[in-house]
Amino acid sequence: MISRFSPIINLNFFVPAKNYEWKSGLRRRGGIIVIVYGFIFCLIYFIKEKYIFHLSLYPILLIVSKFYLDMEPAIFLLNRGVSTTTFFRQTTILHIKAWLLMLVPLIVYQLFFFHTIYDIVYLLFALIASIICVVFFIVNKYIRFEPDTRAITNQFWNTIACTSLIIPFFILLPMIQIFRQYNKANSELKRFF
Repeated sequence: MISRFSPIINLNFFVPAKNYEWKSGLRRRGGIIVIVYGFIFCLIYFIKEKYIFHLSLYPILLIVSKFYLDMEPAIFLLNRGVSTTTFFRQTTILHIKAWLLMLVPLIVYQLFFFHTIYDIVYLLFALIASIICVVFFIVNKYIRFEPDTRAITNQFWNTIACTSLIIPFFILLPMIQIFRQYNKANSELKRFF
């Protein structure tokens, strides 16, 4: 049912061709994201509580974390023609841009209602925490990378990382895991470069 929305939405405008996870994820779960966005806009408008933005990132981030369960074919990695370090840097930048682009309407809407310095700092904290989670999703995906498979076990750790948006001291877990697991993910990907 959701796949019927795919021809209507031009994904090339929002997501570059190299961003496999976001392309396939938006095709599969784009309709759900639109529904969640509509619900969040209504909550912010009717309740007018500044914490709605922070809490609304949680379900959106949970949906986005499912983008990282499907592993791309090995040919996609081979066609990049770069080192694994460059691949991680390019992938991280692409995914952060896609994440922030996805949040722009929500950020503008939030700033329209809440624009004090405290609210802006609070918004920045939520954005930084969500960006850390997106980077964690990338590293977590490539730790156990097998082409053309689905990594169901990653969803548990992705959900724990998403929880850091609700329980702030949990943000240490994805931060530590990013630094601990980056080298392991890097060496795992060297098989394909």
